Amino acid sequence: MTILAVRPGLPQLDIGSLLEALAHHQPVELDCTASPTKVATIEVRSRHDLEEKLAELYPFRPHMSPLEDADRVGVSIMLVHGPPICGRGESVAEAIRDLRENALDYITRWERELRFDIAHQRYWGWVYRLMICGDDDHIQDRLLAREH
Repeated sequence: MTILAVRPGLPQLDIGSLLEALAHHQPVELDCTASPTKVATIEVRSRHDLEEKLAELYPFRPHMSPLEDADRVGVSIMLVHGPPICGRGESVAEAIRDLRENALDYITRWERELRFDIAHQRYWGWVYRLMICGDDDHIQDRLLAREH
């Protein structure tokens, strides 16, 4: 029996409640209709199960391109799917740092307020993938689709 369930059109559980339920071995059903694979729902029974399914359904696909600014040379990194997070800089390293900082800002705002915003609810899978990372370097690796 699924203990916690989220229905389409409603905000997902906060990450703390979700992880607490999983720590107590309570299955959780999540709405995944916003994933690029268009899976309707998933049921997870552990944190590991959650991480594996989110990685499959909400992949990070960064795209790098030159800045569209004729006065400077630089790079922009944005996500093909997922939340509206990008990084810009005079070098790739700067753009990556900016991407990570913008991601940290976004997930903080998302957990506090944006998860209730219809336009941002669909990004929950990508946000949760970042929120369960161990540290900033892990978040950066995840954003760049690198193994940690």
